[in-house]
Amino acid sequence: MLYYKCLGRKHKNGCTKAQVRKEILEKYVLDNVVEQMSKPEILEKAANYLLQVQENRIKQNSVVANLVKEKRQTENAINNIMDAIEQDGQSATVMKRMRELEAKLTDVEKRLTIEKSQTAFRLTKEQITEYYKSALEKEPLLLINHFVKEIQLYDDKMIIIYNTPKSINLDESQGFSFYDKNVKMPYVIQNRQYYGLKDFRLIMRI
Repeated sequence: MLYYKCLGRKHKNGCTKAQVRKEILEKYVLDNVVEQMSKPEILEKAANYLLQVQENRIKQNSVVANLVKEKRQTENAINNIMDAIEQDGQSATVMKRMRELEAKLTDVEKRLTIEKSQTAFRLTKEQITEYYKSALEKEPLLLINHFVKEIQLYDDKMIIIYNTPKSINLDESQGFSFYDKNVKMPYVIQNRQYYGLKDFRLIMRI
């Protein structure tokens, strides 16, 4: 039988983490994930938060901002050369530089169009909620794989981190907890046939 437990217990480094059997842990996670994600208010919280993240990213898109800046600088350089041509006439060097800037401007505009089109793709609130609702219809293992990105298990708490739609995937500095309560966690009682229950903090976050 497999267990999830702290290796520190084995090496006697002071860890007092209770043993948790794999099947107990999986059932516990599954039951709680299904229970919470079946609640409309939880889906509402998650969808609203992810929509806000999506909008903030679009507004703060540094790639678009840098391309806009590069486009403006290139246009200014072209205008300066045009002024020089009007005042001093044409030269091979000036015309070569003009062609280089025009080619650069075309490239920047092309990249800017592509980047804006990618940024413009937005998931709607309905699409975000459907992403989670559809998982509830899957078999248990697929359901967990769809929902759960990571499980962090401590002696006194468990943190379940949820997946998000790929287009608004979060990094470690983002995310928010939508469930944080004290619950009862089953654990193995040594040399006994039944499980014990201990006070435990369950945190769910995106």
